Amino acid sequence: MIDQETANDSSLAFVDVITNGLGGLLVLFFIAVLVQNRLEWNGNSGNSNPVKTDEFPFMLIVRPVSADQGVCFNPNADAWHISGIPAGKFDRSRGKNLDWGVDYAILLASEPLDPARTAIKIRTMRNVRLDVEVYPAGARQKTYQVNAQDNQWIEVWPRNQSSQQ
Repeated sequence: MIDQETANDSSLAFVDVITNGLGGLLVLFFIAVLVQNRLEWNGNSGNSNPVKTDEFPFMLIVRPVSADQGVCFNPNADAWHISGIPAGKFDRSRGKNLDWGVDYAILLASEPLDPARTAIKIRTMRNVRLDVEVYPAGARQKTYQVNAQDNQWIEVWPRNQSSQQ
């Protein structure tokens, strides 16, 4: 009779450990999700020269919707066409404010852009549907898609409703 009670107690303790352990992990997971939503990148991640998020208050990332082996942007020719930004406020050469490869294009602006005065276009090497991500001050604002035609300029910002399909 004593052996039975001991067996029941140990099996109950095992179930309690598993239940409490899984419950605790679930609570920690929710805490991590809540904290992660509040985090901001501060530029001090092992970089000898800290970068402030207000240094680039506008970022635009363009890439094909589906990842495939096709070349989307010409890596040797300028993929960007920008109008409406005063001279001297934006480096139009590849490097500081602009970059692109065969499957991505990135634009960083050191000041907020005025959608009434600024137009940003991009040229692809094939017909492709593009994902456009707009990040003002490092925070994700919106994502949308545009259809680009082979070797033609397509406006990606501000979002031109007539070019969307």
